[in-house]
Amino acid sequence: MCFNDLAKRETTTQLKELRREWQGEARALYKDEEYLELQKELKSISTERVHHELELQSYFDHHSQGASQSDSVKPERVSLKIAPDLQSAKSGFRQIQLVDLYCLSRGNEMWAIIPNLLRVGHDIDPIGCKHWQPSIEAMPECIRPYYEE
Repeated sequence: MCFNDLAKRETTTQLKELRREWQGEARALYKDEEYLELQKELKSISTERVHHELELQSYFDHHSQGASQSDSVKPERVSLKIAPDLQSAKSGFRQIQLVDLYCLSRGNEMWAIIPNLLRVGHDIDPIGCKHWQPSIEAMPECIRPYYEE
């Protein structure tokens, strides 16, 4: 996806430069072969991005449903809930399960942060009783913009 974003930025920049430097009639720009080729590239790049996003969504949808489920089955979108009597009933693990279920039902929007959210809930230091905390610096450079978004 980083490569796709880079290609989109480059193409968009070229389109802006072509418009800025255009010398002829304004409407003639839209018939110019170079402009039309750049528009085709931009459309192709956008189509590929949608394809990548659908692959990611499919991966996380499959992961949330389990390997035995059909690929055509989409998970139900689950709303985020707080476990009843969270403190008095000591329902911390149930709350972690509810957060996992919520995340995995939103693979398309949350794909970049799902691994960290799952680790926060499940990676606990038994000595210090602290949950693992993600670090943006430890994240691969190509994932950071999506993680921050």
